[in-house]
Formats: sequence, structure tokens, C-alpha cells
Amino acid sequence: MKKILFAILFISPFFLLAQNITVKGQVISDGAKASLSYASIYFNDLETGVFTDEKGYFEISVPQQDFYSIRAEHIGFELFNKTIKKEELKNLQIKLKEAPIIIEEILVTDMPTRQTAQSDIINDPTKKISQPRDVGDMFRDVPGFNVVKRGGYAMDPVFRSFRNEQLNVQYDGGIQVMHACPNRMDPITTHVIPEEVENIELIKGPFSVRYGQTMGGIMNIITAKPSPADHFNIGGSVEGGYELN
Repeated sequence: MKKILFAILFISPFFLLAQNITVKGQVISDGAKASLSYASIYFNDLETGVFTDEKGYFEISVPQQDFYSIRAEHIGFELFNKTIKKEELKNLQIKLKEAPIIIEEILVTDMPTRQTAQSDIINDPTKKISQPRDVGDMFRDVPGFNVVKRGGYAMDPVFRSFRNEQLNVQYDGGIQVMHACPNRMDPITTHVIPEEVENIELIKGPFSVRYGQTMGGIMNIITAKPSPADHFNIGGSVEGGYELN
């Protein structure tokens, strides 16, 4: 009796193994016939599944039965859900139809800002009333700026020891003017009358390339635009002065 019981216990695992079958197959796209890597294969009634490898192949051991409800899915493809007979599991090939993911149009609009980040605006009417000699003279009271007298009459701005070509001076956001006389006797800031300046935009440091490269900063001198008039008129200006030795 003991020998019969031992024989039954010894043989029973082999019967259990014989009840499982190994399912092998591949998942490909229906159109291009290309293998689909990392597709999901799930047996609905058995609540077990597997993923395909890099070449689209898969292998799984499942209990033996007559029919299998198999679900296969992959991103960008339609869901495959079908009941397959046991005889059809040999070299199973699952074809998935393409289903592109269509996203609604997203339109992002913006308007350019009038003022650049990390910039300061100089607009002090009292400086114009004090009759500055030139535009460079308007930088005397700006923190970080100083002026150097050039040619006996002009003021050349200096910002934190940056001077000359180390400062990018622009007129009306795009017109760059260069000095003509030797030793900078006519600094760039002398080419515009102070009364015509509406405001001055300062971008300190090499943070912006909006008007080209710079080391010390950008000085954008914006001139006032003429206001429309209902009738024709003529205007002018007279300047005078004297110096003593």
C-alpha cells in the first residue's frame, strides 16, 4: 500500500506538468508587417500575461484548455481581443492595425514686450530742463554710470569700468552709430540732440543679445516720434553759450 501511495505522489507532478502548454508567437503591425516590441499579451480568462521582446516575440506557459481569450495591445495600434482555439496557438501571429493618436490643435500666441527683462528706463524730464550738453550728460545720476569728457565738449558714458566698444549704443532699437574722430572726440551719444530723446533703455551686463553682442551692457536711445498736426507749422531751435579760459 505504501508503495502504491508513493508511486502516485511521484507521478502526480508529471500529470500536472502535462496539463500546461507553452504558447509561442509574435506580434506584428498589419500594414508594414514590422515586429512590435514590448506589446502586451494578456489571457483574459486566465488573468495572466506577458510582454513581447525587442523582436516582437513572446512565450508563456498556460493551462491546457480548448479555447483562449487573448487580448493584445500596443501604443498607436487598435486593441486586439479575440477567442482562439487551442489548435491555432501553434506559431501564433497577432496582427495589430495602426490607430494614430490624434491630438487637438494647441495654438500658443504671444505679443512682444516693449521692455526687455532686466532693463531700466530713463525718462526724467528734469534732466532735459537742465539743458544737458549731450545725451551722455544724462547718465551722470544713473547708478553704475559715470562720464568722461571728450574733445572739450562731449560726455562719453562709462558703466562699471566698461567703455568705448564694450558698451553697445543703439538708436531707436536697431541703428548702431560709430564715432568718426580719432580718440573718440565725438562719442556716439553726441549724434542725437537731448531734447529729441523720449527715453533711454538700459540693459546692464551681457545678459541680452537683442541688439547684438555686448560685454558691459546695452544703451538703447529712443527718440520721440513727431506728433500729427492738423495744420502746417515750422519750428526750430537756437543754442548759444560761452567758455572762459
